[in-house]
Amino acid sequence: MATLVLRTTKGSPLTNVEVDANFTNLNDELATKLNSASYNAADILTKIKTVDGTGSGLDSDFLDGLSALSTLPVPTDKSSIVARDATGNTTLNALTLVGALSGTSGSFSGNLAVGSISISGGSIPVSVGGTGATNATNARYNLGLEIGVNVQAYDVELAAIAELNSAADRLPYYTGSGTAALATFTSFARTLVDDADAASARSTLGLVIGTDVQPYDADLVALSGIATNGIYVRTGNGSSVTRGISGTTGKIVVTNGDGVAGNPTITTGEDVPSLASNNTFAGTSNTFSGSVFANLFQQSSDARLKADVKTLNNAVDVVNKLRGVSYLKDGKKEIGLIAQEVEQFLPEVVGETPDGFKTVAYANVVGLLIEAIKEQQNTIKELNTRLEKLEK
Repeated sequence: MATLVLRTTKGSPLTNVEVDANFTNLNDELATKLNSASYNAADILTKIKTVDGTGSGLDSDFLDGLSALSTLPVPTDKSSIVARDATGNTTLNALTLVGALSGTSGSFSGNLAVGSISISGGSIPVSVGGTGATNATNARYNLGLEIGVNVQAYDVELAAIAELNSAADRLPYYTGSGTAALATFTSFARTLVDDADAASARSTLGLVIGTDVQPYDADLVALSGIATNGIYVRTGNGSSVTRGISGTTGKIVVTNGDGVAGNPTITTGEDVPSLASNNTFAGTSNTFSGSVFANLFQQSSDARLKADVKTLNNAVDVVNKLRGVSYLKDGKKEIGLIAQEVEQFLPEVVGETPDGFKTVAYANVVGLLIEAIKEQQNTIKELNTRLEKLEK
């Protein structure tokens, strides 16, 4: 287009030089134009070949000169026009994209067959169907397909499970490395699996400790290990043995001492007197451990059984030498005498058990006490007599 200086643009009248220049430019522009009568196909094609760029306004769908047998694009001709066949399809040997295709849009009807696509210096955004990346790792990230984050990494064990055909009341399990199968999962099994804790599971199984089964006990374990007949005896924590009851000839007779044939029975032997309303214990001494209780104790004291009977003298002196004491015996507080002390002054009432312990016949001390009181009474009378004489 010719360059013209306009008055509206200049803002003042044009000079002669400016006017001449405008006419010269117009004349040169017209000289380069063809007359309309001179336009032919060759002139138009020449003009079209000089047009380049996206602003040409050309549409290959309406370009003439391409036959249905055209083999375009030519592999070595980078300026070839991409053509579609009669069905609207296009075939490319290769497609090269330079730079990212961010913000591109458009539509294409028909099929596009491409031998290979290469992208240089960019990537196809996710928004237009690409991955937005130039490598597999970034592509997975952009598409939300990160292995181990969004999707599960391939695992042969999981693949074995995936190959199973699911069915009602069936549970998968592994049969080996990378192999799996299905087992029946019954309604009872489900009631056991859904128990929240061990106590609930025991209840489902009918194994409530203390109700259905015995709590563990070391003593019971010890009993279960005994294989011999007899009476079970606990010998310590978690240890037991069997024992039997045996008697002593002439004194204790035991029947069924191990309890196998029935309850053990114990009877006295021929050497043991039968305890009835009147009982006599033979022997020079009979020892009873512990306390002996009775409504009445009587000691033989018949004169016909005694000889050389003498009245005790100096009874008060002997009593004064004895010491009444309190003490603890088997954890119980008692009062009495010390046998070793009594033996020094009154040996007649001191005895000894078969195992060597000293005893005191407290009942025999009564005679000494009686005579001591009598002696004291005589002394009191004498003192009273003297007192009366002094008071007269």
